Amino acid sequence: MNYRILINLIIISALLISCNNNRFDYTAKNSLPGKKIILKIEKPDSSIIQIYNNDTVESVFKMKLNNKIYYDLNEILNSIIILKSENLNEPVFMKAWRFISLNTFHLQGKFISNKNWLYSPVILINSLGIGNCGIRAAALSNIWQKFGYTSRVWLLEGHVVPEIFINNRWEMYDPDMYVYYFDNNKKILGVKELCEKPYFIYKPVNKLNIANDEYIDSARYSFTTANYYISTYNNFLFNWNVEDKDLSVKLEFKIPPKGKFEFPAKFVDKLLSTTNEEIQNHTNAKLTIPANWKGTIDIPLVIQSICGKGSVSINGKNFDLSSDEFKNYLNKKETFFYSIKFIKTQSDIEIIYLINKKIFKLEKNNIILLQGNHIEKISVKVSSLP
Repeated sequence: MNYRILINLIIISALLISCNNNRFDYTAKNSLPGKKIILKIEKPDSSIIQIYNNDTVESVFKMKLNNKIYYDLNEILNSIIILKSENLNEPVFMKAWRFISLNTFHLQGKFISNKNWLYSPVILINSLGIGNCGIRAAALSNIWQKFGYTSRVWLLEGHVVPEIFINNRWEMYDPDMYVYYFDNNKKILGVKELCEKPYFIYKPVNKLNIANDEYIDSARYSFTTANYYISTYNNFLFNWNVEDKDLSVKLEFKIPPKGKFEFPAKFVDKLLSTTNEEIQNHTNAKLTIPANWKGTIDIPLVIQSICGKGSVSINGKNFDLSSDEFKNYLNKKETFFYSIKFIKTQSDIEIIYLINKKIFKLEKNNIILLQGNHIEKISVKVSSLP
């Protein structure tokens, strides 16, 4: 392990200690007020949580649900560090590979945008929850970089995979197919080695006994996957860089007075890709803003739709909520925007967000932790899915 990686891990470990294993410390000096809510749900798969702000001022808070939902990238890195090891001395870069694979859904095909903001681990883990091979590979590479490793991402013919430079050699860990490949000496192979020796893919030395979805299980050791590597003439390094503003988002929730935040449910039946194909496994949260409220909502989750009568300002540009111009702007998703100034609200407004089904998952026994301002009059209710 080189010094840069060691220093980064020491810094992140120090942050981990200060964060008290990702739990909010209500007793710390100068900490914001905290609230703990215990919910028992008989049928979690058919229930939603409704959080009401009964105060006359906005409630702004961080939230944990069963020790998930991540405030920022540091909390994600901390969660990777403390992830239970699958084997003795499992390195943190392999934990990161498992974290991305297990906490996101595989998508075959195009997504809601083709812009690089999709590669932010915070946006992917908290909000999108779904990614094709390029999105998951790029997010993993960004995490590796934050841990101090050198990494890169390859665009193959029909697939995208990341590599990490470890032990003076490149090794490939595919988070989309949840696989890596060995040679006869039990070394983990990199992309160029797999291009030269594709038989290690379809005649693996050591198969990983990992349960995943049916498509992945059939694809990871197939001739089709081997062919992605063989066609070297169209293999290129992939641009996976993400702007700092998209890497550094901090997830705070804001509920206006008499407003309501609900999750998880499909409040919009269909999520469509850039090619108008339906995307599976999407889940929503809904923020309801009462009529006549004015102010700014800046919850850093991906907005799927906004319903109601009124006008807003986004990035200095004014829109009527019912206009085609606004709907086109929202659907293009050229950038990750989430700060919306409500100039006029002539009716109740509903903001529908994308949330990660695996992170906002309800269990039979749930612990919700809130920490922030004006949370004393927050109430929480469990209801059946609409």
